[in-house]
Amino acid sequence: MSSRIFRLSSFAGVFVLSSLFLNSPTTAEDWPTWRKNAQRTATTSEQLAETLHQQWSRQLGAVTPAWPEDPRLYFDAHYEPVIAGQTLFVGSSSNDSVMAFDLSSGKQKWQFYTNGPVRFAPIVSGNDVYFSADDGCFYCLNTDNGQLRWKFRAAPNSRKALANGRLCSVWPIRGGAVLSDGKIYFTCGVWPFEGTFLTH
Repeated sequence: MSSRIFRLSSFAGVFVLSSLFLNSPTTAEDWPTWRKNAQRTATTSEQLAETLHQQWSRQLGAVTPAWPEDPRLYFDAHYEPVIAGQTLFVGSSSNDSVMAFDLSSGKQKWQFYTNGPVRFAPIVSGNDVYFSADDGCFYCLNTDNGQLRWKFRAAPNSRKALANGRLCSVWPIRGGAVLSDGKIYFTCGVWPFEGTFLTH
């Protein structure tokens, strides 16, 4: 069985996503959501060898946490890539997008832009990739080409507020979504006086 891991490095404000393979990546186990599954176990049956070899790397722009002044809230201080089949998917709060990369070569397959930072790892299920953004919307894209399948505005209206140096929804989606038993669960909103919503 082959294995693969990814390393995130930071220097001079630039993040580097590196792919390291033991052998061929064709049979490696998927990692389709943050910490592997809905239970967030962060475990895998893969067995890593003692020696790994870098196959490719990509430099991604540095991210800025939503609350940089509070280290207890560094949930979005770095990238959280996920893997399904031969594709790596990663969201970005620096350029408000989700990107897909070929797992073997590191070549970018596609990029989809939203109207706000993407702060949490996507979820991949079948031919769909799901994710949320600070624009108060939840998205579903085609994994092959990044085309929009549907978009759901979870925010109760289109009000904006100044946040992190830019206009974003008053109800950003800042809770990592979970896929369980065919349903996706996520929360919308961060200020109790404006209301927070659980959606599935």
